Amino acid sequence: MVRPFPIFPIPLVLAFVAACGRDVPGADPAAPAVEPAARVDDAPLRPAPSAPVASAQAPAASAASPTDTVPTGPCPPGWACDYAAFADPARRAAVSSLLVQKARHQLHLVAGRTILASYSVALGSGGLGQKLYEGDKTTPIGTYKITGKYPSRWHTYLAIDYPAPADVARHAAAVERGEVPKGKGAGSAIAIHGHRQDQPSRLHKAFDWTLGCVALDNDEIDVVAGLAPVGTPVVIEP
Repeated sequence: MVRPFPIFPIPLVLAFVAACGRDVPGADPAAPAVEPAARVDDAPLRPAPSAPVASAQAPAASAASPTDTVPTGPCPPGWACDYAAFADPARRAAVSSLLVQKARHQLHLVAGRTILASYSVALGSGGLGQKLYEGDKTTPIGTYKITGKYPSRWHTYLAIDYPAPADVARHAAAVERGEVPKGKGAGSAIAIHGHRQDQPSRLHKAFDWTLGCVALDNDEIDVVAGLAPVGTPVVIEP
């Protein structure tokens, strides 16, 4: 999907497209291959076996400034928004959940029913529908939670607990209807992450390029990771 976006030099766009075409698990020569048995969509670089997960968490973002948040458009219907409070740690409420609105291509930091910050995102290249199976390159729709924070070829990687029971049931029904290629599971390793070092900030969001994950700029994912601990709910809407 291509969305309206500021014009960039053609050589830069071509360079991004070429890099994007190589973005499949195990294809990055600088990153270890992902085992085929893992059946992943987007996978992190695994921490060293002796390293606890906590050591891989992103730095805290207690001093976030207005440049850390990028409000894109009006406040979503049905929500209150307090973007100004986000820049002031003394006023900023704790993040209670993350909300991804696929049609708006936005990720929101939420406190109760108030949106504190909004970021534009890139999604899976398979379209805006529901994820059905491994490899369909579609970002799932549903309610999940953050299960881990890891260093990654995509900077910082916030794993979520896809597939949830509802996703497993949906996949089984799709198999029965013959809508799933033979041997394809429900998929796994869906996350919220940044981008590779060879992908330009901002420009990568002009295209939906992931294998099913939600992609932010690298400075943005670090702010999000610092404010959303493991266990934070993640709601992905159509």
